[in-house]
Amino acid sequence: MRETARFRVVPYGFDLSRFEPRPALADEIRGRFGGRFLIFALGRHVYYKGFGFLIRALASLPGAALALGGVLPAVYAARLNSLANSGAKESSTVCSDGL
Repeated sequence: MRETARFRVVPYGFDLSRFEPRPALADEIRGRFGGRFLIFALGRHVYYKGFGFLIRALASLPGAALALGGVLPAVYAARLNSLANSGAKESSTVCSDGL
């Protein structure tokens, strides 16, 4: 028998009201991809964070776009761009530290 008083559920989540109204820059970035389904990842791009997996997964989403923002070391950026260019042609990936 469980003692439910010992457990609490702490849901993950964000207070979306903090993001209202949406910044104009968000609409500008979305506009660059022509209304396609957009996945945006922001962070420090190092191999162990799994951005390569994200690029490979994009191949299963025809017509989708992936925008990677953040600081990209030149060597890793070249590797990610090469991986993106070898993927699905209906999808696109943009690696940039200046989105």
